Amino acid sequence: AESPAIVAEIEGAMLKAFKRPHAEYAFLAVLDSMGRVEASTVPGSGAAYGLHAALEPGSVSFSDPFPSDIAGAVVVEAAYSNGHRTVLALLDLGEISSKLVLVAQSPSDRLGVVDGAGRYLACSDPSRAQARERVDPSCLVPGPTKVESGGSEYYASSKSVPGTHWRILYLRDAALADAPLDAFLRNILALAAAALVCMALISALVWRNITAPFDALVRRIDRIALGRYSERVEGELSAEFKEIGDAFNAMADSIERRDKALLDSEERYRLLFVHNRVPTLIVDPGLLSICDANDAALSYYGYGKEEILSLRLEDLSDAVQAADLRLAASGGRDRCLSRHRLRSGELRDVELYASLIESGGNRRLYCVVFDVTERRLAEERTARALEERTILLREVYHRVKNNLQIISSLLNLQAEGGEDESTMRAFRIAQDRVFAMSLAHELVYQMPDLSSIEAAEYAERLVANLQVAYGVKEGALQVRLEALKLDLERAVPFGLVINELVSNAIKYAKPSVEGPIRVRLELRAGEAGSLAFLAVEDSGPGIPLEILRTGGKGGSLGLSLVNALARQLGGSASWGSGPDGRGALVEIGFPVADPSRNEERGGGPGL
Repeated sequence: AESPAIVAEIEGAMLKAFKRPHAEYAFLAVLDSMGRVEASTVPGSGAAYGLHAALEPGSVSFSDPFPSDIAGAVVVEAAYSNGHRTVLALLDLGEISSKLVLVAQSPSDRLGVVDGAGRYLACSDPSRAQARERVDPSCLVPGPTKVESGGSEYYASSKSVPGTHWRILYLRDAALADAPLDAFLRNILALAAAALVCMALISALVWRNITAPFDALVRRIDRIALGRYSERVEGELSAEFKEIGDAFNAMADSIERRDKALLDSEERYRLLFVHNRVPTLIVDPGLLSICDANDAALSYYGYGKEEILSLRLEDLSDAVQAADLRLAASGGRDRCLSRHRLRSGELRDVELYASLIESGGNRRLYCVVFDVTERRLAEERTARALEERTILLREVYHRVKNNLQIISSLLNLQAEGGEDESTMRAFRIAQDRVFAMSLAHELVYQMPDLSSIEAAEYAERLVANLQVAYGVKEGALQVRLEALKLDLERAVPFGLVINELVSNAIKYAKPSVEGPIRVRLELRAGEAGSLAFLAVEDSGPGIPLEILRTGGKGGSLGLSLVNALARQLGGSASWGSGPDGRGALVEIGFPVADPSRNEERGGGPGL
């Protein structure tokens, strides 16, 4: 830490360095906590100093103006205290006034600093500051406002000094401020008068050199616009109007050529319509009256030209075509089927194509008529043949179902006559498999569409048959199936795999209401399309570890059959335990759409 004398010397040097470029600071000093001068810009350290400003620690405090012996002038005291030291400055109001004189734009302007009471502390007119003249309150406005002061008009504007009640005031002489604007307005009026004179002269020249020749040019162009395309813009014209005239002459030539091309196009259309070998009618889209008919239409319907033009299109049709044709007129449907009556009374099936055309400002329907009677008769023959084939297929499926049921009955009789338990169980398993195949054929011939069956209905009936056959209690078999269509080729392996899984679960898990067998069929979205998942879950002893390790391979014939049937479905089987770690869970996933089959998958629905 430095000694107090050295600190005072350093502070004094700093104060003097700050005061040197600022003449308005008459005296700068640092006071200690006892109010004694610790350092200042004049000699006298250690002397007590009586403050004129009421100190507010942490902010700058200002005093009213007073004459100072130290400064030798009227000053205002500014002091700042942090509770330990106080820095004060004596502001020389006369020096501030002299600087304001330099800032004012004109000697008639008034620039000053006023206190909270509105009295001048400093002013560009020092006499007003010395006299402590009070400013009219109307002058102390924030924005430029025209006011009157001392018999003169000024633009007044003021702004508060932060941390004080003082305001800086500027009074701008209104006459001097308005002088440039008045001069500008006078110049504008003079320019406007000169512009009016110039406009009058220019208007006269424009009339003589532009308007009159332009009127003559327009009159000639009007004759071309009335359709007199042989008319040409000629005469003595200025260079500018001659170019316009040449442009209109070129346009008239182009229109004349296009008019000729349009006439040629209409002639070609007429020739195509008349000589078209397909019956064609021109019809009014509102009344549906026949406006024209080509020779092929006259020959087809057997009417003369005048006769057919007196008819409406509905007179030829035994069905109302009005709605379809009006839809075609609005740009919608352009094809409709109907039956037209010839003059001989014969009814013919026709396919009518209508398109909207415009000619001469009139909207017409261009209707092309195709006779499709022979095609309809061929379609009816095909439909009858298809119906006969469907009946035959239903009969085949019915007979196959009956034969499979006979086989099932024979197996049942054979099982009843046997005494060996394993043999009887084998017959029972074979009988269940035959029933699954016969049920698939039964469902096929009962469906309207012979190509597929409802997998959910098929599975429900299979499970119900197994429940009755094995005497399973109600509620011990729980089924939840989503709708899915399967073709017969995949329906048979689907039914067989359900039969194997559910019968095995009944045999080994001993289902009850508390520990039921759950059968689920659900659809999920996959990367290559929708996938179907068939799951059979029980609460029994579970699948042996060696079967789990081999994925179901190497087990019984039934489990091997499940793997083979899963491949026929285009999928695979997975083996595991239930969600709670108990019982068995077998899940087969396969694509909903029938995948392309190959010989590696082996076997058909006869397995």
